[in-house]
This record gives sequence, structure tokens and C-alpha cells, in this order.
Amino acid sequence: MADDAQTCMDAGCDDYAAKPIDRQLLIDLIAHHVQRSKTRGAAEEAMA
Repeated sequence: MADDAQTCMDAGCDDYAAKPIDRQLLIDLIAHHVQRSKTRGAAEEAMA
């Protein structure tokens, strides 16, 4: 199923989590993207 992950990434997804879901990995992925979103938001505010 490695092709599935690459297909998703090529389609523009930011990440990929396969079943069965590892809860800690999912939490870490969400935390990563939330932090990235906050950083991006702060940068956009500074430019405005």
C-alpha cells in the first residue's frame, strides 16, 4: 500500500496515515500540522 501514500501526496495531501491507525502517530501528526498552521498564520499576520 506504499503506492497509496504516494498517490495521496501527489494529489496534494499534507500527510498520510494508514490503517490500522496508531493513536500516538495520529496525535503527533495532528500536533505537527496544528503547529505548522499557527506558524503560517503568524507569518501571514506579520506580512499584513
